[in-house]
Amino acid sequence: MKNYLIIMLCISLIGAVYADDIRISCVGNSITQYKVEYPGNDQNAYPTQLGILLGEGYVVQNFGHHSKTALKNGDVPYWDAQVLTDALNSEPDIVTIMLGTNDSKPVNWAFKDEFKDDYIALIDTFRSLPSNPEIYVCLPAPATSSKYTISGDTIANEIIPILLEIIQEKNTKMIDCHTFFTGKEYLSYDGIHPTLEGCWQYALLFYETLKAEDAPEIQSFTDVNLALNRPVTASQTAEPPDNVTDGSLHTIWYGQSGENITIDLGAVESVDMFQMVHQAEVHYGYFIEVSEDNATWTTVVDASDNPDTLTVSSQGTDPVNAQYVRLTLTCLDPGINQIKLSEIRVLKTAPVHAPVITYDVIRVTSKLAQFQLYVNTAMEGGYIKYYYDYDINGIYENGIGYRLQDVYMTTQSVRYDMDKYLYARYYKDGYEVTSDTLKFEYAVVSGVESEAPAPDQFMLHQNYPNPFNPATNIAYELQTSARVRLTVYDCLGKEVSQPIDGLQHAGTHNFQFSGKGLSSGQYFYTLEVDGRQISKRMILIK
Repeated sequence: MKNYLIIMLCISLIGAVYADDIRISCVGNSITQYKVEYPGNDQNAYPTQLGILLGEGYVVQNFGHHSKTALKNGDVPYWDAQVLTDALNSEPDIVTIMLGTNDSKPVNWAFKDEFKDDYIALIDTFRSLPSNPEIYVCLPAPATSSKYTISGDTIANEIIPILLEIIQEKNTKMIDCHTFFTGKEYLSYDGIHPTLEGCWQYALLFYETLKAEDAPEIQSFTDVNLALNRPVTASQTAEPPDNVTDGSLHTIWYGQSGENITIDLGAVESVDMFQMVHQAEVHYGYFIEVSEDNATWTTVVDASDNPDTLTVSSQGTDPVNAQYVRLTLTCLDPGINQIKLSEIRVLKTAPVHAPVITYDVIRVTSKLAQFQLYVNTAMEGGYIKYYYDYDINGIYENGIGYRLQDVYMTTQSVRYDMDKYLYARYYKDGYEVTSDTLKFEYAVVSGVESEAPAPDQFMLHQNYPNPFNPATNIAYELQTSARVRLTVYDCLGKEVSQPIDGLQHAGTHNFQFSGKGLSSGQYFYTLEVDGRQISKRMILIK
């Protein structure tokens, strides 16, 4: 009996907490439902994105269903669907109604004299619920195409005036999607339905209308990597270490135990996060120090106990002032003699920080490159999404809408004749932050099939410097002794040099390639080991 009472008490408490939430039911058509068939929930749909913005204390439910009309005599009336029953049973505190787009079809607008009464009846049906919800009538966004026989003119010139009459007569509130989306055709992929960014803009519009008075305004900004393109010095190696701040994931610094690198930020700045991108997961110990004068140093990150370090490592700290940042390696796991650091980023102090985009090239052919994309959060408890474009001056498209994940992974392909640019955003507690833009880099030999090798077989590094004149260093690693062939091709796939062809021992190898006698332009170098190939691109400038 005692256990029963405890269980009942817990249920009562859970119910009480749940009852305190403000319940919002979004009624609509496919613009609301988006691309997942009802009753499934599309993570990209604006009701889901609205729930992200509103945060704790709100429950936002999606009761959109494609093709639905407010007209009872429409071809697919909302009235006859299970979705209406579900919406009525959701015990809403707030109901947003966004119908009318499908009513504009000629087959439906033939019953236009019934539209006002049917819409009012829908409002009255929700108002009769015990929860006595507040009703928001949404003016439909412009339709800039006649797809599905939807009429933008009918929406603008006939339906919206009727809705304005209804809003006044029924004393409801309004969300004006029509004015908000006018002139923003780029937020629709077919002139009717929103893009993923369009869904986010719907969510922002609804948020501004529905949020509490003390809720924060959304603040957007871009992360500032203070280390980008800043000079770097190394304690032991003669190899220029600037490649850890050049923004490229393909240039590597090879660090050993006891070694350190120091970055000069150029001025004293407030910093609160350090990010390191490695070529592979590895165990090693390190600590990070900061200084304002390059003389007095303070340790701000102590990870000297040989931690588990992922490909991307983000280390936050309380804001500190620094002009110089020093990373010192304290130990390496037995069995490895160096770490391979692609990038170190020093972020200017901010409320939140953007995700880090990395990728692995899986396969490269003469026509396209396939890669595994990773979007890694730098913080906990927020939401990530990423954008991409094939022209840095173009309009970026969403890869995904905001979602709660630590790492998002996807496989993609890019044609050889196209560049691909990516950036990511992170949202948390009213702040939306944007990352740097990353250019996807790969190399291919025209007419030659090329696959990325198994990571335990061999590795080919990006040449350094690149672009180069007159010479550049090509480095590669062999895990075992093997027959090796290194070949250089011009941009047409014609062989111009084959400097290496023979058996080589395991280890790191470096070859100094000279561009003497060659014209300026793009070249490719291919490493073939026991029949497997990988290629990279280099540029000669004279």
